[in-house]
Amino acid sequence: MRFVSDEERSSYWEHGYLVIEKFLDTDYAVKIYQLLRSVASKDFNIMLHLDRSEDLLQQSPHSDSEIRAEVSKTIRSVQLNKRMVGILEDLYEREMVTVQSIIVYKEAGKPSADQHWHPHQDNSYAQNPNGMYLAVGYPLLDCSPDNGGLYVYPGSHKEGLYLWDDVEGAKQKYGEGAGNKIVVPEKYEKVDIELKQGDVIIFHGDLIHGSYPNHSDRSRPFLVINYLPYGEDFIPGRTSNRKVIRCH
Repeated sequence: MRFVSDEERSSYWEHGYLVIEKFLDTDYAVKIYQLLRSVASKDFNIMLHLDRSEDLLQQSPHSDSEIRAEVSKTIRSVQLNKRMVGILEDLYEREMVTVQSIIVYKEAGKPSADQHWHPHQDNSYAQNPNGMYLAVGYPLLDCSPDNGGLYVYPGSHKEGLYLWDDVEGAKQKYGEGAGNKIVVPEKYEKVDIELKQGDVIIFHGDLIHGSYPNHSDRSRPFLVINYLPYGEDFIPGRTSNRKVIRCH
C-alpha cells in the first residue's frame, strides 16, 4: 500500500516540506488541544516529551495523574499513527523511529505567545550527518502569520547544515527570538504557511524555517513530532533527551 503519490514525494524532496490537508479529524485535534491545555503551566511554556509520563510529571506536577496518563497515551498514539508512519516511510524508503514530541502553545494573551523563532534548521539540534532528521507539525487550531504562524525557505534543505549562532530554544526568554539562528542565503525566498486545524506539515530537518510572534487574540497550538530512519545517528541533547521509539 502506498501512502503518498509520486507528485507528493517529488514535491517534498524539491521544496523540503509537504502539507497534507485534513489529516486529523477536527474533533480529535480539539481533544488533543484540550488535553494539552490541562497539563500546561500558567505561562503556557513549551513542553517536551508529552508521550513520556515521567517527563510530563516533572513539567506538570500540578496536574491530575489520570489526565497526564491520558495525555501521554494520546500523544504516543499520534507518534505511532500508522498513516503518518506510512507516509514518512514512503518518502524516505526506510523504517522510521520517533525520538521527540513538543507542544508550542503560543496561547493568546500569555507572555510566551510573544516568542518568535529565528530562521533555523531542526537538524542543527539533532545533527544527523545524513540529513535524515525531520519534523511533523500538527496545528491544533488554525495557523497563520498573524497568530504566530510559520514561514519556510523552500529548497534550502538541499545544502545540508549551515553555520548557525547558538540560541536557546524552548528556554529562551519571552519576547526574544529562539532557535539556532541562520543567515539565510539571498537566493532563497521566504514563504508564509497557512494551515487549518487538522492539517499536517512535514519538514525536512535541514529546511530553514521559523515562526512569527503571536500578538493576536487567537492561540496557535502546534504539536511537533520528530522522526528519523532507524539506525541513524543523532545527538540526544542536554534538555531534549531524544530517545528512539520504534514505530512498528
